Amino acid sequence: MTVLITGVNRWNKGAELMMLAVCQHLRGASEKIQICVESSFGSYEDRALYGARLYPGEITLGRTSLSLSIMPKSFREFVGIVGDDSIDVVLDASGFAFGDQHPPARVRTFARRVSRWKSAGIKIILLPQALGPFEKGEIRSAMEKILSDADMIFARDSTSQNHLSSLRGFGGHVHLAPDFTNLVNPPVTSQSLPDRSVLIVPNERMIEKSNASNARETYIQFLTDAVAAVKEANARPIILVHGIDDIELASEMARAQDVSVIREDSPSGIKALIAHSDAIIASRFHALVSGLSQAIPCIATSWSHKYKALMADYGSEDLLLSMDADRGAISRALAVCIGPERSNHLAILKEAAGRQKRLTAEMWTRIDNLIGINSLPPDPGEVSG
Repeated sequence: MTVLITGVNRWNKGAELMMLAVCQHLRGASEKIQICVESSFGSYEDRALYGARLYPGEITLGRTSLSLSIMPKSFREFVGIVGDDSIDVVLDASGFAFGDQHPPARVRTFARRVSRWKSAGIKIILLPQALGPFEKGEIRSAMEKILSDADMIFARDSTSQNHLSSLRGFGGHVHLAPDFTNLVNPPVTSQSLPDRSVLIVPNERMIEKSNASNARETYIQFLTDAVAAVKEANARPIILVHGIDDIELASEMARAQDVSVIREDSPSGIKALIAHSDAIIASRFHALVSGLSQAIPCIATSWSHKYKALMADYGSEDLLLSMDADRGAISRALAVCIGPERSNHLAILKEAAGRQKRLTAEMWTRIDNLIGINSLPPDPGEVSG
């Protein structure tokens, strides 16, 4: 079985964490499964880290198109190139790519690809992600086409599911499931953090996605107040970079506030670092998932409905702050995370983390049944003589 994973890349550590989660599940289910990704995932070396082959996608012009059209399938597979004629399943792990907040071309292109895959008999599954709204006509019609052609779609929250329910084609193949990176177990790491460390995870999108003219100043002030509030709580603030887009913002904060910055290339390594912290203040969705799923208290800031739903799943709604929250609000939230209320909050997090992991396991069971993983023949090494 050959599975194409779309919507993932190595430069955004949340997207790479989703790639890691999918690979861990599929390879844990069967060694017979081959995985491929698009060129947008990264370089040859990036693909090699995951043992993934290259899916070139639609190439309609030039020598590359001609070469692929005349290249025998057996030779393509020998050199690690996979075409539609070799793919059995597409798993889309876009996270948040379909809705009015995104360019219409993205959803139109994906709808066209889904139609082509369906015609080729390929199973198409959208893994849990934030979706919608779909008020813009061209985005709405393209998403209705995806909804009609996909075999299974998972909304990551009830708001996303409600947005889908307003579209033609909504039916029993749409399910609700949490972000699936909660099952990734981080490695044991020798890298440690000082006692009472609070990781601050910035996100450039907080500025990019805001409609306010002073968004940058407001967000910088929030981060500045967060650093000050952590210090006032006799804890140590450390800035954690969760994607290359955030490097400049993190460096600016480090210089202005005299705090250290940590960069880690591995998404599982990032999750391990978060596990060693006492709390995090994060604007990156998957930094929050990595914290909450390990019962690490989290304070969140948000640019999309997906954050509100995530914090609610873990009984942490009151720890979701707007980016114009003042230092007092941040300090009160920190009291829950590292102050007198910590033990009660940890109990809530541990119970919620277990519940969310069970829901993710149920999601994978649905997918495995649909694509026939449970009916794959055993590996030769598993057959006794």
